Amino acid sequence: MTSPVRPWFVVFAVVLCPYVVNVAAQTPSTSPVVSKAQWRDDLRYFARELAKRHKNLYHATTRAQFDAGVAALDGAIDLLQDHQIIIRLRQLAATVGDGHTGVQMPSCDAVMDWILARPAP
Repeated sequence: MTSPVRPWFVVFAVVLCPYVVNVAAQTPSTSPVVSKAQWRDDLRYFARELAKRHKNLYHATTRAQFDAGVAALDGAIDLLQDHQIIIRLRQLAATVGDGHTGVQMPSCDAVMDWILARPAP
């Protein structure tokens, strides 16, 4: 039998996860984890798959507006840092206008998985 998640675990995840992501985004690195070409590939994949899989992608935005957002981000990738590209991807996903479309942060997912997998004291 699994034990229920303690409330302090949830508070810990909600408070710590944004801090960890923020610190990681501000920590300078010597080389990017993802190249600019890989970001472009990811952006194209994101736009193509979202258009293919979403039931009603253009209910809160037009196709032209969405495509313009994709093109604007594609043109800015060389000038942006990784965390800025992630924010812009999230903003682009938010133009869809529903609560279930978004860009997930793997670091937050990993923290939540670790918290939920731990046995309650």
